[in-house]
Amino acid sequence: MPPPIAPTTAPLPTPGGRLIAVGKITTLQPLIAAAPVTASSADVLATALLYERLIRVDPRTSEPEPGLAAWEIGADGRTYTWRIPPNASWTDGKPVVAADIVTGLQAVAKSKIAARLVTIFAEIEGFRAYAQGSATTIAGVRLDPSDPKRLTVRLERSLCPSLVNVFGSVVVLPTHVFGKYLVPDAADAIDRAPENDEPRVTSGPFVLGEWRRGDQLSLVRNTSYWRGAPLLDGFIFREGGALVDELRKGTVNFGGVTEPIEIAGAITTYRTRTSASTYQFIGWNTQSESAPALRDKRVRQALAYGLDWELLFRDVVKDGTRVFTHHLPASWAHPSGLNEYRYDRTRAEGLLASAGYVKGADGIARKDGRALAITITTNDNAMRKSIVQLAVTQYADLGITVTPRIIDFAALVTALQKGDSSIDAWVAGLSHGDDPDPFVLWHSSLQADPAIGRRHPVGQMPFFAPGLDEAIEQARNGPDCSLTRRKEHYATFDRILNEEQPFAFGFTRAKLDAGPVGLNEFVSASTNLAAGYDIHRWWIAPGSK
Repeated sequence: MPPPIAPTTAPLPTPGGRLIAVGKITTLQPLIAAAPVTASSADVLATALLYERLIRVDPRTSEPEPGLAAWEIGADGRTYTWRIPPNASWTDGKPVVAADIVTGLQAVAKSKIAARLVTIFAEIEGFRAYAQGSATTIAGVRLDPSDPKRLTVRLERSLCPSLVNVFGSVVVLPTHVFGKYLVPDAADAIDRAPENDEPRVTSGPFVLGEWRRGDQLSLVRNTSYWRGAPLLDGFIFREGGALVDELRKGTVNFGGVTEPIEIAGAITTYRTRTSASTYQFIGWNTQSESAPALRDKRVRQALAYGLDWELLFRDVVKDGTRVFTHHLPASWAHPSGLNEYRYDRTRAEGLLASAGYVKGADGIARKDGRALAITITTNDNAMRKSIVQLAVTQYADLGITVTPRIIDFAALVTALQKGDSSIDAWVAGLSHGDDPDPFVLWHSSLQADPAIGRRHPVGQMPFFAPGLDEAIEQARNGPDCSLTRRKEHYATFDRILNEEQPFAFGFTRAKLDAGPVGLNEFVSASTNLAAGYDIHRWWIAPGSK
């Protein structure tokens, strides 16, 4: 009889240890931290650790999830009913109630620092009138007199991204602390509240330990956190120099990095391929005057087949993952079954031939006597210049002459925003927000029009294709805002882009984070609503602390 197999056991989560990040803190008021002009990225994370958000986003799928409240959307696509869990409470033991959501909304209207949120919250019926002082209440917000944990909010229109883009910006503040700053004659008092610097009534996984301005902020475990007390002892933000330098000095042990770093027995790199929110690409100006070939879909497809991105991954980008359309693998909107345009020189040459481009004795592809030549513009960035050089080399095999052009980043942004038709192609990157709505990047209503001064978002040029606007609108306007329904329309949108190839869609890079050896249950995040996701579950293995 063979000997019994000894059972294997995974290490049990153990409390202890702290994460220490480089970060300059300017406020502990989440309302002010939402104002990018005044706050730092460290402020956003610090306030998220102190104050639970109304909703959050799973960084592995970008799906919205309940934070301090769960929601239901009415059949009209405009009415949201919010319910706060029975056990959600403030650190002073008082329950989090629906009135605290209202307090957060009213605080935006009273704040001068957070004024940018007024435009976002204008999607809520009656909010603008309240903010302007012509109404004493927000007409679209209704408390339930029979249930203090229930709230109904009605929007001006059905707009599916509002779940994330509007309600993701809502700050939930304890009414019994901040209510006194919201009375009619207390203009912008919320911006000057002493609790902004010393909050003692919070709802997040950590509570304020000590804030030494100009030095560090220390947060400690909230033992009464309603999701369960964190395993980490604390989280510290320490002012300092460059992250990598501080990691090597041992003054910090956590933070996002651009290149892997390993420090024996102390620091390792955590790679998360599913949480990247930015992709790199070569954009084709389909209205180019100097490279009219780019107007032909067959040419753009040939350019896709004629570029071997794997060479770039092998030699330059060690952590690249190919993408084939706008929505990335980390998004619930990411479709399946797309053409992956694997490198195929023969197929590329066939597509060029079908478009009328024939390679001459000199190796140059021509149509009607005009050589196929493209200038690719980018900024002085090592990775992007490598992409251009790859295009120069590989497209030459197809008889295409590529001329690199390196300009200042600001000049590139301006040219793209204006829809400068002198740019044939460009190398840049696009980023996703917490909601995958591509309206501002791809809808024709936002295409650059120099005649009226309309400027396109950074990284994009005018592109039009039948069915593209319709797919965006159907996924955006509701009234059915379920992820299942929206994904169906985004699948149509992504298939159009995959077929039309306005970009040579390139790659997304792994999200790299430096952290202590033995950090478990860590979930990396690329967007604000995912920051600190389930941090109460993170733990550091004994011996690694």
